[in-house]
Amino acid sequence: SATQSRSSFLPAWLAAMLSMVTYLGVGIWFYTTQDGWSFVDALYFSVVTMSTVGYGDLCPTSVVSQAFTLVFIVVGVIAVFPKVSTFVNVFIGPVLHWMRDVLDQVFPELLVDIDGDGETDYKVPLKAWMYYLKNLLPSSAIILLLQMSFAFGFTQLEPWSFWTAMYHCFVTATTVGYGDTTPTSTASRLWASLHIMTSVVLLAALFNELQVVQKKRRSQLQQVAELHRKLDPKLLAAFDRNGDGIDRNEFVIGMLLHLKIVHQDDIAPFYAQFNKLDVDGSGMLTQADIMRMVENWRARASEQGHGSTAREMNINGQFITVDVRARKKKELEKALR
Repeated sequence: SATQSRSSFLPAWLAAMLSMVTYLGVGIWFYTTQDGWSFVDALYFSVVTMSTVGYGDLCPTSVVSQAFTLVFIVVGVIAVFPKVSTFVNVFIGPVLHWMRDVLDQVFPELLVDIDGDGETDYKVPLKAWMYYLKNLLPSSAIILLLQMSFAFGFTQLEPWSFWTAMYHCFVTATTVGYGDTTPTSTASRLWASLHIMTSVVLLAALFNELQVVQKKRRSQLQQVAELHRKLDPKLLAAFDRNGDGIDRNEFVIGMLLHLKIVHQDDIAPFYAQFNKLDVDGSGMLTQADIMRMVENWRARASEQGHGSTAREMNINGQFITVDVRARKKKELEKALR
């Protein structure tokens, strides 16, 4: 859509790849010219730096190189490496989704229809072990298989046993990077660069996913407990914002606030925005309110005298683009009917 094309000029994965290639390219250029390293060593050091692994087997050799590296670290850790996860997810994401779909069929959740309209209103959470297995097994299995694959590769490139290679892989993936086992050959450092960029990202995503599923489970259990509990009259009375009874929106918003799914600070700006648009104070955005909003756009565009005046309005579920200089009022009124 037009909105999507304006909001994202480049696909996220392509922007992430360009950022990563640019960062690594700058690092390779600098360290090959300043420190005299080979292409592979400069690449390897750049990857180790932005991932915060820091083995210590390579380090800057001059004050100029150290100063550059300080800036290089900040840019890599803050701006570039987080985007690597976007690029990696392009390849790993579909596999994770497929595995989760399979587990959804193996461990289906109980669906509950509260009002009998044939649509699911909520899902009964699985038992704890089943819930965490279902949500964390795909990522954990992929990480383990990747570590075993990379470890096997290291045994072919370095004089390491499989156990030593697995030890190296897990120490690296956690970004601890003791430096007691480090790749030394050119091929091994290329292999290590690939290992770092995939494993560090995936393990960090797993830790983040664990926090997300824990929070989601607490929310689900609390939601089910509230749905099965008798409603407190005092609680319901607190939902009545204007003293004329509780409508559906007040009940839903009240329950969301009560369950702490949202907070008052989250919805307050939207109340303020609605009140600003609801000029007549009717509690509804009428056609008159919408027309008044369009007139305000026209007035502001006329004062500015330049720039695009196109706006998108969601009317009866349809997005209508309005150019306040080119469209006539009759056309707007016809679209609003």
